[in-house]
Amino acid sequence: MKYGAILTFFLVIVFASCNDNGKIDNPTPLNGSLTVNLVHTFNQEPFNFSSNFVTNLKDTIKFSEFVYYISNISLQNEAGNWVNLGNYNLVDFSDQASLKLNIANLPGGTYKKMRFLVGVDSIANSSGAQEGALNPSNGMFWSWATGYIFIRMQGRFNNNQPMTIDMGGVQNIPIIELPINEVINQGASATANINFNIADVFVTPNNYKLDSVSSIMHSALHPNAPMLKQNIETGAFSLISFQ
Repeated sequence: MKYGAILTFFLVIVFASCNDNGKIDNPTPLNGSLTVNLVHTFNQEPFNFSSNFVTNLKDTIKFSEFVYYISNISLQNEAGNWVNLGNYNLVDFSDQASLKLNIANLPGGTYKKMRFLVGVDSIANSSGAQEGALNPSNGMFWSWATGYIFIRMQGRFNNNQPMTIDMGGVQNIPIIELPINEVINQGASATANINFNIADVFVTPNNYKLDSVSSIMHSALHPNAPMLKQNIETGAFSLISFQ
């Protein structure tokens, strides 16, 4: 091919890729990203490890540890299908950086709802020790047989009694659904601000009074774990904004 023909061919390719402003368009826009900012409250108060919080059942709790998983964030499109972003994030309130989740590969589309697990899905839970957020070194892994601890709450309540709640078991995974009703442009980024009201872990629909139900839980088969699962699913998480 002659030099002039090569140059002509190159210019045809370039101008075919340009818009009216002369800028080169990406013919296949990259997927965007989703940022999830988690805010923690105890009813109307900001959550912290220095305050004594009183539950609706009059238990007074001072927390020293609050850790949980958020995984499989999914968005429901107009057709009713769920698009799973495939994330596994460990949220540790003592590590403020972990309260901001950065998730890649967000497809454009019109979405009606957001859904996520407070825990680890059954496949990951039964796959044994893994890496990243699922690394046993994070202290949230029981064993190959029983899998991961989904949520951990530690502290003292009432007359300085110990509270240690480790909840897990695939039958006890809280599934959270939140309305969003948003259009996400292809390649754009979106931000979801979500509140977790920890006071709701102990009420609605189940009254979970620590000194009469259980303040110690260390088993995926603990009989009171389903009570906490239902409470977390029923309004503990709420959407502040999605943009």
